[in-house]
Amino acid sequence: MPFLKPYKEPRSRILERTTRKNGLRHAIFNIKGDKYIGEWKNNVRHGKGSYLSKKKRLYEGDWVNGLKHGYGVLSQVLDDGTFVLLYEGDWVKGKPEGVGRKHYPREEYYEGEVKAGKRHGHGRMWYADGSFYDGFWVDDMKDGLGLYVASNGNRYEGYWRADRKHGYGEYYHLDSGQMQFGLWNQGIAVCTNMRDIMFRQASQQPTPYPIPEVELLDPELVYETEYNRIATEQVEPEPEVVEVFSVSPGPSLSPWFYVDCCDRVFPPRY
Repeated sequence: MPFLKPYKEPRSRILERTTRKNGLRHAIFNIKGDKYIGEWKNNVRHGKGSYLSKKKRLYEGDWVNGLKHGYGVLSQVLDDGTFVLLYEGDWVKGKPEGVGRKHYPREEYYEGEVKAGKRHGHGRMWYADGSFYDGFWVDDMKDGLGLYVASNGNRYEGYWRADRKHGYGEYYHLDSGQMQFGLWNQGIAVCTNMRDIMFRQASQQPTPYPIPEVELLDPELVYETEYNRIATEQVEPEPEVVEVFSVSPGPSLSPWFYVDCCDRVFPPRY
């Protein structure tokens, strides 16, 4: 009867098991020149740790299964050894996502919701020229309802699309004491009205004369005429749509703005 030889584990497996990283490690370098100091689990970064890439980008924060996940801070290390903060906040599977603060050149910064490293959702942005935006973002651009305050104090409250004023909005010319309200199309005011705001004379450069109120001389006659017209007509005719061509280099304006909007008077909102 042959004798059974006892199993002997290969030396390569022994070395692999002894070198498997678990727990805290002082410094681990890879072939790219990146450096990691922190916790490991089953040979992957897991827990708390700091990661310095070859491009001098430093991440300090949480790791899950080898990816940045949780709360973390990303900085850029300059040649003189100083650190420039780039982002601080939530991370999901290696990308900034959740709620955080992004820092830009010229001391501009954003705080709010972030998705895949971009401004997405509700957030506030401070610009280098002193202007400010508080509202919604989509794919790193202003999109939705938002408030923009210019460096001179004038402000716009209304809707945005793709970083431009688009839809209904109100622009307060606080330097002249007037308010412009109506519709914007891709950043262009296409159907708006103007009125004086309260305390117009307290503005920096008020207009010399107030805007006169526009009103009907005989509203009862207009009402009676329209009432009789509608009563005698069984079917209201469709409004005639005339093509409108823009001679400016900007985008062409939709006829809807003229047929459905500009033929009526905007009611006062205040």
